[in-house]
Amino acid sequence: MKSQSIPIEILREIFSYDPTSGALIWQKKVASKVVVGTAAGCMRPDGYLCVRCFGCLMLVHRVVWAMHHGYWPPIEVDHINGIKSDNRIENLRKTTIKQNRQNSKLRWDNSTGEKGITFYPDRGTYLVRIQNRYIGRFRSKEDAVDARLREEEKSYGEFSYHRRPAGA
Repeated sequence: MKSQSIPIEILREIFSYDPTSGALIWQKKVASKVVVGTAAGCMRPDGYLCVRCFGCLMLVHRVVWAMHHGYWPPIEVDHINGIKSDNRIENLRKTTIKQNRQNSKLRWDNSTGEKGITFYPDRGTYLVRIQNRYIGRFRSKEDAVDARLREEEKSYGEFSYHRRPAGA
């Protein structure tokens, strides 16, 4: 059974949702390990919460979206603040795959601390790209960051990585 084939009315019988914390709460015992009144789901290694119900492993943020809006999200759901376990409805938004990737965090091997900016010590310049699109080379990191921000705002608007609130 696919998670999207579970009727939303059934989800609402099994779970309740706490909009303050974003937690999905068991309200019906559907398996021997379920404890009614406790938070449903467990943390995956990638930081997302998931829950198993009727043999389906579902992402909690998609279940929350479905319960709140009355339909399963057609594509992807983005965590606006970048915290994958923060499932408050105001932190979730419908997105495309491209927009969701743009809103991703820095890669582990990033050496400049800035998304899309690479330093070339032999040339003493910073190369700026957005995805595979060349933006330019700059002598200072500040100029490179400014160029990246301008292009990112123009291309991605509200899904721009740099629009994320501080501390997220």
